[in-house]
Amino acid sequence: MPKLERVAVLWNPDNPQIVRVVEKLRQVALALGLEIAVFPARPSDLEATFAAIANARLGGLVVTDDSSIDLLLPRIVEFAAERRLPAIYPFSTAVQRGGLMSYSADFFELWRRAAGYVDRILKGSRPSDLPVEHATAVALKVNLKTAKRLDLILSPTLLARADEVIE
Repeated sequence: MPKLERVAVLWNPDNPQIVRVVEKLRQVALALGLEIAVFPARPSDLEATFAAIANARLGGLVVTDDSSIDLLLPRIVEFAAERRLPAIYPFSTAVQRGGLMSYSADFFELWRRAAGYVDRILKGSRPSDLPVEHATAVALKVNLKTAKRLDLILSPTLLARADEVIE
């Protein structure tokens, strides 16, 4: 989206980890010449947040990866479709529900690894002796049906880099 100037960011302001993510987003946006506007994504605030986003003339939407937002995904995907707002999600399930794209770690792999840690602890390992691990692989998933509904032409390079393309 070469003409993109302003982007909405949905986040949970009650999560200190997401506060750091939003700060990083601000830094990256500044470097890219983009303006971001942050909006709370709490169930009680969601409809007011959507009204504010609709009135703010924003060209895109970024949804942060707070697990509390996962429950709100159906409504968020619906809102983005209603407003014809290109959106990127941290959960691949959003793409399966009609979201434009997701860029995320494989949560099932992370849970499998966590189960391995639980197993090691139950067998006597001290948690403080176990290494801290981070996700090392992320997957890009794109929904071409949604792109067509938004009249977006996605570059062949982007599609070639995608791990999954829903047609």
